[in-house]
Amino acid sequence: VDSERTDTGTLFVQETAEETSVRLEIGENVIFPGHTVTASVITAEEFRNLARFHKKFTFFALDYAIIKKYAELHGRRPGLFIRTPGRQHRVSVKKWLNETVSPAQRPYIHYLSDAEGLLWVEGLGAADRAAVTETTEQVLLLNVSHENDTKCIQG
Repeated sequence: VDSERTDTGTLFVQETAEETSVRLEIGENVIFPGHTVTASVITAEEFRNLARFHKKFTFFALDYAIIKKYAELHGRRPGLFIRTPGRQHRVSVKKWLNETVSPAQRPYIHYLSDAEGLLWVEGLGAADRAAVTETTEQVLLLNVSHENDTKCIQG
């Protein structure tokens, strides 16, 4: 059980999702019941066409070639930091979560890491090193669906 105080003095007490992880597979991946991450790989050209014609793009995109060894889909872990594209410094994932994500959603945020560290955080986006660039040849697309919840975290 986790508890947290807000600025207003309210105390939230909630069950924490059990820490689990899986090696990311192409297709459907589940680490939290009712929450599915679907992974697919497409060419950079297919990605540009998809982004051009679908302005409300709900997939998360990463440069597939930068993944070292394999990608691991997991829940929250202590001490996570990420540097997102366009930022000079790393961002504390805990600080970002506390500022932008409701306590009820925090245990179910998805994270993707490889041998070199964090690649992507649901709602925050891809790490700078995993961002799709002009030299990207293959794109890893991640689509997160939440059962009984039409309001997914974007990023």
